[in-house]
Amino acid sequence: MSNNSSITIDIKRIDPESVQKFGTVIQQEAKERLMEILKSDLSKKIEPNTSIYKNRLHNTIFINGKRGSGKTLFLLSIKKECKKVNDLKHNLYFFPPIDPTLLHTSENFLTIIIAQILNRIEEERVDEKHRDKFYKILNELSDALDGILKSSYQSRGSLENISKDQTSLKLEEYLHRFFRLITKILNKKRLILLIDDVDMAFDKGFDVLDIVRKYLSSPYIIPIITGDLELYQTIIENNFIKKIDKTLQEEYREKNRTISKDYLVKVLPGHRRIPLKNLYQLSKDYSINFVSDKYRYRIGASDESDNLEIKYFRDIIYESVKSKTATKKLIENLFSNPLRNIIQFIYGEYSQGNEDLSLGNKDKYEELEYMYNLEFTNGVFTNQTYLDEGKALLAKSNYDEAIKHLKESIKLDKNAEAFYYLGKGYIGAKNYKEAIKYFEQAIKYGFREESYLAIANIHIQNGDYSQALEYYKGIISYIEDIEDALSLYNIALSYVNLGDRKNAKKYYMDAIKYDREFYKPYIGIRELYFLDHINEKDIDDFIREFVFNHQNRAVFALYSMYDVLDTLIKDTSKYDNAFESWKDKYKEIKPIEWNFDALDKYCEDSIKNANKKSQMKETIKIFKEYTGNDKK
Repeated sequence: MSNNSSITIDIKRIDPESVQKFGTVIQQEAKERLMEILKSDLSKKIEPNTSIYKNRLHNTIFINGKRGSGKTLFLLSIKKECKKVNDLKHNLYFFPPIDPTLLHTSENFLTIIIAQILNRIEEERVDEKHRDKFYKILNELSDALDGILKSSYQSRGSLENISKDQTSLKLEEYLHRFFRLITKILNKKRLILLIDDVDMAFDKGFDVLDIVRKYLSSPYIIPIITGDLELYQTIIENNFIKKIDKTLQEEYREKNRTISKDYLVKVLPGHRRIPLKNLYQLSKDYSINFVSDKYRYRIGASDESDNLEIKYFRDIIYESVKSKTATKKLIENLFSNPLRNIIQFIYGEYSQGNEDLSLGNKDKYEELEYMYNLEFTNGVFTNQTYLDEGKALLAKSNYDEAIKHLKESIKLDKNAEAFYYLGKGYIGAKNYKEAIKYFEQAIKYGFREESYLAIANIHIQNGDYSQALEYYKGIISYIEDIEDALSLYNIALSYVNLGDRKNAKKYYMDAIKYDREFYKPYIGIRELYFLDHINEKDIDDFIREFVFNHQNRAVFALYSMYDVLDTLIKDTSKYDNAFESWKDKYKEIKPIEWNFDALDKYCEDSIKNANKKSQMKETIKIFKEYTGNDKK
């Protein structure tokens, strides 16, 4: 480590010793916590020559980590790290790690532990002072073990059975004495038993944990076990559920889960659980650097003090997949692999001349998985990945990139949602012909109502009211169900421009029913009264009340626009003053949107007087400038 927030790994050093060293370096928090626990254990006094019943405790240390977090590397490094601390170096004795997955069917885990201890004792040699006691305890242990291992009693009489069973009940006490004597022979205070990946031994996992619970409760021995807590939970639940009648298993499943958790707390005490993090988890707090001659490949936080050229994995991967969602998932998956596999992958690509570590394209990733025994593409290149990314890009109005991602989604699976959002992307890009094409595909694959609505809105925008109305009619019940006031307004607008003012007013009123604060239908009704030459004094009170009380004065300006037009039609002599007054009053007000198609048509078809037609066109032009409609 170069500093508290940076971890540096030399990718050219991929020998087992170096990888093990890196594995220790990146788990500093876990190592410090382990040292604290071991120091605390050493500080506790054990009453000499007392039975297990006065000393029994569950003091297993549990190293918890997902696949790829480096549990085995960490376990192998513990002895070396303890040698750096004098108190631990002189008072702890480490036995080689035991891997329960390597046990044969006929082997018992407890006999393996004892055999391993005996092998080391043979190497150390028992001095005369302890020899008699050693063989006496060994003989007692042998008898007790024989009592629990023999499952058949046919060859023994009843008294012999009772004698054997009584002996087996003393097994825990004999083991306590055995461990205490071994500490004296080795001149150590505690024995460290390393047990690797119990959770992977599904057929023996529970038996191993139960041995730890029943027989390794002596304070003289400290088991250190690695594994994934979730897998342990599964092993224990499966074991307990098997003991319940099949007809009752579902009923007791939740209770069984609670019992399993309680069992785990007893065997692996919560305060002695040490979590390990994989590289991806560590990258949230550290800058992790894989260093070559030329580059520093980085995941995680920035550190500007580097002399080497920096290449971030997020940029390298994004270059090949063009998807932030896929990039994020690939990085998470890649750096959740075992450390040795990650280093071999980076070194392998670098040593083959791929110095900038460009990873080609997504088609190459399966090959990389196979070559370096990695798992990182699972669940990444799916239609949902590209669909989610496309939707996120649409939300940011990045329409071109959104369209690319959504087309990738469709390549993987012709799904209605991707077609629908492709249509939305083309609307954003103002390519309405393509948008309609993809909305039609969305309809074909089941995204009917939303797509009908989108196509209708395109026709409204293009002024094709007849086509718009056909699509709106096809989903009118859907529009009413979702209380879509804007679509109801658009239906009314379509009727206005098709000359059906009766239906227009009906749908304006429906729009108001669903959204009383939406200004357009109110102004739409005011427009209908103008087109039908109804006097301003005859306008419905609820329209006046809404307009006069509206907080946005632009709504009143839009409403008053029709008063000016009324003056032009009914009393030309007052028109100039009315128009100039309107402009003076509302010139500083921020404009709001309005549709002028009906007014344009009315001016062209219904005004016969040339002078009046010219004045009205000029007036409408000013109104369009005010509302921004002149820019459309």
